[in-house]
Amino acid sequence: MTTIANQLTSIGRLARSSKLSTATLRYYEKLGLINSLPRGARGARHFSSEARSVLEAISRFQDMGFTLREVLKLQQLPVRHLSHKKRFKSMLKHKLTEVEKSLELERFKKQSILKALRHCASSSKKCACEVNPLIKRA
Repeated sequence: MTTIANQLTSIGRLARSSKLSTATLRYYEKLGLINSLPRGARGARHFSSEARSVLEAISRFQDMGFTLREVLKLQQLPVRHLSHKKRFKSMLKHKLTEVEKSLELERFKKQSILKALRHCASSSKKCACEVNPLIKRA
């Protein structure tokens, strides 16, 4: 027989199993991403088994580049409603656009670095580091 007490997880145990600090869990709770249950006589925080799956979802969205604020917006979408799916899809497309722009910027940075390296490799031209006023001379 499973009792409610067996389904509860202490903040320390949840922190260890999720590989997050207790401070992070308290912060997530403050933001409204996870909810602890009413505290017992000792005042300790306890969480339902659902909290672990919520933390796993938060982690997956963070891996996709979503901020905690964006995760909170996703979490607040009404479930099992047609607008939920449309809004969710819209948020995913928007994040994809952000990631693509970021990749474009990173490719530009890479090309700039490669150009500087090629310039430095050329013996007939002064290296950018030799003419760069930000670099101290020995």
